[in-house]
Amino acid sequence: MGRLIDFYLLKKRKKWCIYMLFLSCCSIYSQSIDYKKLELEIYALNNAQKFDESQKKLLNVLNLSNISNSDKYHVYLFLSYTQKRLQNYKEVLRYLDSANVYGKKTNNASFFTNNIKVQKAFAHFDICEYEIAVKYMESVAKTNYLGVNSENISKLMMQQGYLKYLKREYAAANEKYDFAIQLMKKSSICDLPMIFTKKMQLYAATKDTVNRDKYYNLSIHYADSCGILKYNLYTKSELLRIYRQNKNYKAAFYLQKEYNLLDSIYNKEAHITKLSTQSKENELLLEKEKNANARKKMNYMLAKIAAGIILIFSFLIFKIFQKHRIKSEIEKTKNLKVDKEYFIDLLTKREKEIYLLLENNNRYKDVCEQLNISENTLKYHVKNINRKKRSMIA
Repeated sequence: MGRLIDFYLLKKRKKWCIYMLFLSCCSIYSQSIDYKKLELEIYALNNAQKFDESQKKLLNVLNLSNISNSDKYHVYLFLSYTQKRLQNYKEVLRYLDSANVYGKKTNNASFFTNNIKVQKAFAHFDICEYEIAVKYMESVAKTNYLGVNSENISKLMMQQGYLKYLKREYAAANEKYDFAIQLMKKSSICDLPMIFTKKMQLYAATKDTVNRDKYYNLSIHYADSCGILKYNLYTKSELLRIYRQNKNYKAAFYLQKEYNLLDSIYNKEAHITKLSTQSKENELLLEKEKNANARKKMNYMLAKIAAGIILIFSFLIFKIFQKHRIKSEIEKTKNLKVDKEYFIDLLTKREKEIYLLLENNNRYKDVCEQLNISENTLKYHVKNINRKKRSMIA
């Protein structure tokens, strides 16, 4: 069994290393978060029951303007971890859906989607929605556990074992549990209590009280050593159920007192309320920022429109002024009295055409159209005509 596990882990580790190398290369230009460091910080805060600090830290990262889709995927995933500690599965699934949305937008969509399926399998399993959990588990298995680390594979093996237990296939269940324990010992010993508790349930069902108590004590030992109160409560709650089922009310009475004391420290409902309030306040803050940004964009657009209107208005005034000046020059040409025949001889061919048309009371617009010239060209020739007239008068 040990060699089989080592071979299996080596095979998965190679695939995982290739995946991580590929992930690093694809996200080198956009990654702004040290995911492993952030995950460890969240893990430590959750172990210390500082769930509000854990969520606040993640929301602050999420509110950054320059984070990538990969960053958002990991932040939403870690938010689901915090909610899972409090068994708030509605929020767990909501955050996993958000993580999945951003994971699909990356270059590693298949890896991220597979891990979301794993987390959803865990969540639905925890709330006894086994059929949904099995669908996700089977979907992940078809990919040969692509991108799934040894810790999560161990948990999936444990879930498979529990499904065997529910069918009273105790030997098959025990084999799955043992395989899961060996994997977990090499990946995350602090998560061993969840498997030990399942072993405790199995031995209780087979009336093996010695092994039942052995795995109860092992579970409590690892839960306390790692400082994970949730596992301590989980193990005690399952043993309480076993005591009551076996009508061992005296043992149940004393264990209930221990459980109540720890549960008052854990204070799950108060934490859930606090996180919900914190999340709503963050949403309001984001909404205000969104509205402020929308107003800025609107003001910018209005400023552009106003600038455009001013430019158009200025251009129209310029054109009117230009037409007025040309008209004025034409009037001057008409009013200057000179010897017509002698004066015409001084003009160029184009100037003669313009002069004669103006003398026949043609409008400057008509002159431009007949000679196929612009207003500026007409103005230039009119100035020259006036200059020649003035030189004759002088």
